[in-house]
Amino acid sequence: MNSKFVVSKAKREQVKARIGLTGATNTGKTWTALLIAQGLLKAEGYVTEDGKVDWSKVCVIDTERKRALFYADNGVFGEFLHIDFPAPYHPEDYIEAVQVAQQSGAKVIIIDSISHAWNGTGGVLEIVSEKTLNSKSKNQFNEGWGGKEGGTALQNKMIDKILASPCHIIATFRQKMEYVQEKDENGKTTITKLGVKPVQRDDLEYEFDITLKLNNDHTAQVIKNTVDFIDEKEFTANPITSKFGEELGKYLSSGADPSALKEENKLPSNGVIIKTIVTTEGARAIANYYGVEIM
Repeated sequence: MNSKFVVSKAKREQVKARIGLTGATNTGKTWTALLIAQGLLKAEGYVTEDGKVDWSKVCVIDTERKRALFYADNGVFGEFLHIDFPAPYHPEDYIEAVQVAQQSGAKVIIIDSISHAWNGTGGVLEIVSEKTLNSKSKNQFNEGWGGKEGGTALQNKMIDKILASPCHIIATFRQKMEYVQEKDENGKTTITKLGVKPVQRDDLEYEFDITLKLNNDHTAQVIKNTVDFIDEKEFTANPITSKFGEELGKYLSSGADPSALKEENKLPSNGVIIKTIVTTEGARAIANYYGVEIM
């Protein structure tokens, strides 16, 4: 039976980081993303002759009115690459921005933020609202969300393309805000700002391999984690530093080389002969892939 599925031995492969950072305003999402990027680059050896990280390998896709530029060349971070991303925030535009970042030679892409693709001008919710209002169908909900150009398809396509990037991806999420009144030890009432939930589709934070919710003191709560070396207590006790990115980068690159595994899983070539006449380039390409001799 011909099938697109192949059975092979399970081995951990080298992969790129897929990180989501969510938090309220001023919890340090952009700063933390840059710190993690710094560590990832150091782990992969993207450093200059004087031992500093090569910031030309980081590209920030900035939907926050160039806010990321405040951190450029500030003594902690260098002159990273920057893409100003004004409205509209159509999901297709996010795909294009990531492609442009890849073409720039970046190894780490920071999307700051991905929330605008959901509820920003030209984002998914606005697209759905417009399609629904203009619909003459009895099922207006399906008209807005369904179909190839509906909100669900656009959202899924954007996420699939972003997560398929050959670069490390770090995406920040805004959070819906809530304020609570609390009393300190002296009985004085204070206002505390809390982040309720990410401003994006409800399940998007689980599309990433690691999702962290940042706190006001720049510590973090682990929302999702697929990396076994992460100590969740460490995140809640101490602010995130570039050391985390460096450790993560070393871990992600310590798996087997996917190209080597591809070679390993090829069909054996010794003594295998195809006794037929091959007349198409496609067939020759297949034979070359499997390393078989054509007679």
